Amino acid sequence: QPVALLVNLAQAIRTRGLWESARVSLFCLVSSSSNQSAAHGMAPNKRIVLIGGGHAHVHVIKSYGEQPLRSQMESNGISLTLITNTLQTPYSGMLPGFVSGHYTHSDIHIDLQRLCAYGGFALINDSAVGVTYNENGGGGGTVLLENGEPISYDVLSIDVGSSPGGLPDDKDTDNAIPVKPISTFSMRYDELKSRLQESAKCFTKSHPFVLLVVGGGAGGIELALSCQFALKDVVKDAGGDADAITIVLATRGNALLESHSNKVRKIFARIMKERDVEVHYNSNVIGVEKVENSDMKILKLLSDDEDNDTTAKDGIVFHECLWCTSAGAASWLSTGTPFTTA
Repeated sequence: QPVALLVNLAQAIRTRGLWESARVSLFCLVSSSSNQSAAHGMAPNKRIVLIGGGHAHVHVIKSYGEQPLRSQMESNGISLTLITNTLQTPYSGMLPGFVSGHYTHSDIHIDLQRLCAYGGFALINDSAVGVTYNENGGGGGTVLLENGEPISYDVLSIDVGSSPGGLPDDKDTDNAIPVKPISTFSMRYDELKSRLQESAKCFTKSHPFVLLVVGGGAGGIELALSCQFALKDVVKDAGGDADAITIVLATRGNALLESHSNKVRKIFARIMKERDVEVHYNSNVIGVEKVENSDMKILKLLSDDEDNDTTAKDGIVFHECLWCTSAGAASWLSTGTPFTTA
């Protein structure tokens, strides 16, 4: 079909090797549109729509601003649209440096308005909540926006990032800060630092500020060590004791970095011990709750004893929690589209 549904375009271009294949596919679409238009004596008027300002789409938009692709698109009447609920997209690889204080908010974010202007994209600042596609062989379909407006497309790509996984209940996000989506994390992390700054003088070595990081993968370890580095300065600058901070990491596995080699696991187990990061293994989380009559919260854990109830095992008490476990697809992709998500 001359009008193709390329829902997997963003996934395809995540690796450098497949980016050329994706580029070729888009050139084929342009050529097909041009040939069919000539045959019918009319302009093709095709529309490529991208949902989300993720890394893959950043590369796509930038590429469309370059020649010869830009001229090919314009000469064949192909319109380009980006739908995104945020105008600043973060680069996740720089997140540990941002948390440590080495980078500012603007350093790690890409201005999608400027990028779209360069790439020739129309920008719609709204959230997509649904997708349909034509099953009659004609191709294309419609994206439904949160404001109710339908946006038609001929070619569609989705790169909206992931949602936090492992949180037992959506309301637990009130007691824990999910790292995903990263677009909202930076704001909530700044709020955490502000709260710590205001209360810094209340903490001592015997009654320290406790930051809990949930997740024993590379992201969780990076976050724990970066926060330790940064938050000591936050407390010190506020007139408090820089040593009145305890970093705790909880993982459901029996080792850190379980997908890595044994040598790497041993190295980081040593580093965490040297940095005085308290690690809790085999922590199967069942909930996060506020502690009654206290400024602290508790990470509730599943008991090791199957005969006991789920609250029998001692939980982990903390002041602030960062959630860095494996993430999943955005919920609307399962409920508002014909797609199957893992």
